[in-house]
Amino acid sequence: IWIDFFNGAPSPGRATLRHLRANGTTVRSALDVLLAAFCIQGGHTLLHADRDFDAFEATQGLRAWRH
Repeated sequence: IWIDFFNGAPSPGRATLRHLRANGTTVRSALDVLLAAFCIQGGHTLLHADRDFDAFEATQGLRAWRH
């Protein structure tokens, strides 16, 4: 089942994942991609304890606090 959280717009998660893979970074969870894309697009800060988000911080501009 696909749930379109972005009201018909192209998924920002897909573009984010493509960019990371092109730079040699593999993200282990699709949910991490969706959460990061949501936070990046909405300007939210993410509180996390997951090293997968480090790549989003370094390359995509994710604002995050490591817990």
